[in-house]
Amino acid sequence: MTLIIGITLVLFAWAAALALMALTLRLAHRREERRRRSVELAWRGPVQALVLEGAPLAAVPEREQPVVLGLLLRYRALLRGPEAERITGYLEAQGYVQRAVDGLRARSRWRRAEAAALLGRIRPSGVVPALVGLMADGSADVRMAAARSLAAIGDPAAVDALTTALADPSRWTATTVAHDLVEMGPAAVPTLVEIAAAADSGRHGAHAAAVTAVRVLGEIRDPRAEPVLIALLEGATDFNVRTRAAAALGAIGGPLAPPALRRALREPAWQVRAQAATSLAALGDRSSVPALERSVRDEEWWVRRNCAEALGRLGKPGREALGRLTESDDRYVRDRSLAVLERLALADGAERPAGGERT
Repeated sequence: MTLIIGITLVLFAWAAALALMALTLRLAHRREERRRRSVELAWRGPVQALVLEGAPLAAVPEREQPVVLGLLLRYRALLRGPEAERITGYLEAQGYVQRAVDGLRARSRWRRAEAAALLGRIRPSGVVPALVGLMADGSADVRMAAARSLAAIGDPAAVDALTTALADPSRWTATTVAHDLVEMGPAAVPTLVEIAAAADSGRHGAHAAAVTAVRVLGEIRDPRAEPVLIALLEGATDFNVRTRAAAALGAIGGPLAPPALRRALREPAWQVRAQAATSLAALGDRSSVPALERSVRDEEWWVRRNCAEALGRLGKPGREALGRLTESDDRYVRDRSLAVLERLALADGAERPAGGERT
C-alpha cells in the first residue's frame, strides 16, 4: 500500500511539474510575442519611410533585427518597382544577402534550404548562378527551395536549370518546379518545347521530364507550343505522352488543334480518344460534332461517355446529334445519349425562373 501511495505521489508530482513547465513556456511565449509586437510597432514608421521615401534607417539592435527583417520581407512580398528595389538594396547593404549566399554552402541541408528560401524572398538579381548551382544539391529539400527562389526572382537565366529539374528523381521536387515554371510563364516556353520534343530521345529522365513539360505547356497556354504538341499527339510512342498532349491542346487551342484532335478520335489507345473528345468540347469546336457523333459508338465506355458529354457542351448541333443517337440500335449509345440529354434538360429547368418560359 505504501508503495502504491509513493508511486501515486511521484506521478502526481511529475504531472504537476509538466503542467508548470507548460505554463512557464506559454507565459514566456506570450511575453516574447508582446515584445515582438512592440518592436515591430516601433520600427514600422521608420521602415515605411525607408520603403516609400528612401529615408535612411537607423542602426537596428541585434536582438531586434529578426523582427525588422520579417517586416521588410512582408513588404517585399507585396511591393514592386522602386519600393521593392529599396528593400532589396537595404538588405544587400546590411549583409543579409551575402550571409544567405554563404549559407548555401553550409554543411546542414536545413541551413542551405533556409538560405535559399531567404534569397527567394529578398530577390536579389546577382544570386541566380549560386541558386542554379544548388539545383544539383544532394538534398531534395534544398533543390526544391532553390527552385522556388529562382522562380520568385524570375530571371530568364534560371529557366534552363528549372526545366532540367523536371527530370528530378524526387517527384515532389519536379512537381514544385513545374508549378514554378507555370508562374514564370512565356519565358519558359522555348525550353519546355525542347524538353517535350525529346520525349522519345531515350535519354535518362527524358520521358518523365517530357510528360511534365507537356502538362506545364498546357497550363501556360502559349500558342507557340501547338506544333510540338500536335507532333507528340500523333507520333509519341507512349500513350501517356499522347494523352497529355491532347489535354494541353484542349487548353491552348489554335487553328491546327481541332483537326488533330478529331484524328485522335481514331487512335489505338482509348485514353487518348477519350481525352481528345474532352478537349474538343473545351475548344467549343462545333465542326467536330459529326466526328464525335460517330465516336459515341466507340467500344470503350469512357470514350462513349466523353464523346456524349462533349456533344452536350457543343450547343444546338451537339444536342441534335444526341437526339439522333437516342434512336441508335446500340443500347449503350442510346442510354448514354439519353442520360446527357436528361441532365441538360434538368439544368435548363433549374436556370429558368419559376413559372418562366424558355426563350
